[in-house]
Amino acid sequence: MLEILNQHIIKILVAIRKGDSIRQISKRINLSYGWTYYWCGQLEKKGVLKKEGKKIFLVENDFYKEVIKFISVIIKKDLALHYSIISLFGLKYAFCFTDAVFVWTKGGYNIARSKENYPIFIKICEDNLPFWKFYFEKLSLPYTYIPNLRKKGIYYVLDVVKEDFFVDSVDNIPVIPLQECIDFMRKYIYNFEPAIEMIQEMYDKELGVRYRHR
Repeated sequence: MLEILNQHIIKILVAIRKGDSIRQISKRINLSYGWTYYWCGQLEKKGVLKKEGKKIFLVENDFYKEVIKFISVIIKKDLALHYSIISLFGLKYAFCFTDAVFVWTKGGYNIARSKENYPIFIKICEDNLPFWKFYFEKLSLPYTYIPNLRKKGIYYVLDVVKEDFFVDSVDNIPVIPLQECIDFMRKYIYNFEPAIEMIQEMYDKELGVRYRHR
């Protein structure tokens, strides 16, 4: 297994869906078409992929199962990987609620989370929910929905919305718009008053909060 296992192979095996084309996989994992084609060829030699015209079909053989199990174990222990792995799914999302505050303050404010209980909040479209479930179950990643049902360890909390939504970006991280984040903080002002003042100073906004000077 280890002789061909590298970041490209791992990304392909995480990202792939049944009936994908090489171009779709290439776009999803942000790798050139040529290199994606090459590594898909290596996986074909391992019996993991089967080409039919422009489409690629996954064969869940022992090699595939071992790699996915290996990836799942690694992710389970790594908080940063929980944040980055979902970018390989090729699905629209935005960090929201507490994570939006964390992103907009550039890691400066985090609250009510620990290693024993660390929810990651993401907004997703209802139309994409089956695909999210597919990836979460494929990688054995625990998830729940709003309203939050608490779980142990690191898990995703999905804010599923029926309509399309705008995604902003902070340092290339997808996040809900700043005003939406501010509205959330105002709703729970006693938890997020210090964060609102941070936002005021970072983005030169006057939000009428003077937490530190009281």
